[in-house]
This record gives sequence, structure tokens and C-alpha cells, in this order.
Amino acid sequence: MRLPSALFLVFLFVAIVSVELENEESETEAERWHPRHHRRPPPRHHRRPPPRRHHPRHPRKSWTHIGGKLVHISVGSQVWGVNKHDQIYMWNGSGWKRMPGALTNLDVSDNGHVWGVNRGQNIYRWTGHNWQHIGGQAVQVTVGPSGVWVVNRNQDIYYRKGTYGDSNSAGTGWIHVGGKLKWISSGRNVVIGVNNGDNIYYRTGMSAGRPTGSGWKHISGKLMMIEIYENEVVGTNSGNAIYKCPVSGVAAPKTNRPNKKSSKSQGRNFKKQKFIPKIVVVKEFYFCSYIFQIML
Repeated sequence: MRLPSALFLVFLFVAIVSVELENEESETEAERWHPRHHRRPPPRHHRRPPPRRHHPRHPRKSWTHIGGKLVHISVGSQVWGVNKHDQIYMWNGSGWKRMPGALTNLDVSDNGHVWGVNRGQNIYRWTGHNWQHIGGQAVQVTVGPSGVWVVNRNQDIYYRKGTYGDSNSAGTGWIHVGGKLKWISSGRNVVIGVNNGDNIYYRTGMSAGRPTGSGWKHISGKLMMIEIYENEVVGTNSGNAIYKCPVSGVAAPKTNRPNKKSSKSQGRNFKKQKFIPKIVVVKEFYFCSYIFQIML
């Protein structure tokens, strides 16, 4: 009787131990997968993707169609234009208002001064009520902060004396400025234009005391028409594509100034320096070494 009793006790002990081990494993599994005890892996640090930036060559299409047909348009404090019949129109906020006279080219300044030329190359200035004839001949005219400038059929350049600063004046005569341009634009203390080869030039050394400046400086690019407003230049090339380019007109810093004797493009020097976009006192101008195409 002792041997069976001993075997029974052994078997009973093994059974009890097995049951306890199973209970411990089941409790461990329950604790491990219980929602309160389940520990998820820490969430990854998701960085918010940076905002999408439109490539300068592919800006947003933000053109709004305006009714009417014009072959030339100018924007200042007002919007004026001429159609293929040389008829003049002014935008009144809701539509085009027919203006007296006939012009092939005109320009409007920020102060609302309008100058133009007709098919006979005669120059006119809008007085607010009628057109005042100005002596001389031209095929294109510009009026702006640097005064009134024109180019004639021979691509000679002239500045109207007494108009610097966009003053409400007819001026007192024409001053011939050396060089040849087919299109010109009057900006703030700078005049920029293109010649017959679509090369781009701007006038240096301009100020109220020296309104005609000191010389022309070539910048990279090819445009057949160009306009400047504040710190941006916009133009079109021979393929009718539209381009724009930033320009800085504040006084050049004393350090890291471009080497005037260097024949390399000053665009790299421009990109290395920081300039205040507001034009204050102009000594030198810096144009980008590349131009951005505006997609329609």
C-alpha cells in the first residue's frame, strides 16, 4: 500500500504544479493583452510637410479676362490703352471709356500723367481735358519717377528737361542722351530699355541733380519690350513669352561690392548680398542674372 500511495502523491503534486503553471501563464497573457496593460509602440514623429511652393517658372494662373481689344496698354494710377485703330480708351473701374484723340503708343505714371505719340510720331501730353502737343518726334514714350523719356525712329534717346520726379509739367526741352534703344521705361531713379538686338541696358548715376545719369550698363537677357515698376522688371521676348526679374536699387553695401572691372556677370554678386527692397538712395542697381517666365 505504501508504493501506490507514494505514486499517487507524486502524481497529485505534479498535477497541482502543472495547474498553477497554466494559471500563471494565462494570467500573464491576460495582463499582457489587456487593454489597460497593452503598450503600443510610441507614435512616430510625423513632421508636417512644408507648404508647396510654386516654382518661379510656373506661378499660379491668376489672369482675369477683361473685355475689349487693345494692342497697347499702360498701367499707372489709371489704366489706358489703344486699339488697332489708334483709338484711346481709359478703364473707369467697370468698363472702357473712349478718350479723345488717336495714338499708337502711350504711357501712364503713378501720378496719373499720360504722354503718348501718334502715327505721325508727334508727341502729346494729356492735361486732364485735352491733348497738349509737345515739340519733337518719337515712336515710343515713357513717363515715370525718372521723368519723361522718348526714343525716335532712329532709336535715338531723349529726356524731357524739367520732368524728373514725375512732376505735372510739360518740360522745357529735349536733352539728347547717348546710346540707341528701341524701347525705354522710366523707373525710380533708373531708366531701363532694350536695343535693336533685344539687349537690355539700364542707366546709371541718375538722381534729381543729374536726371540723365552717367552711362548705360548692359545686363544679361534678351527682351524686345521691357517695363520697370518699383523693384521689378517685366518684359516680353521675341517669342512673345512674358518674363519678370527682381531689381534692387538701394545704395550698394561697402562690403562685397561687385568688381566694376570684372567682366563676369554681376548676378552672382547680387545673389550673395542682401538688399532692402525699398528704394531709398540710388548709387548702383543690381539685376538678377536670370529671369522667371510667367506662364499663362
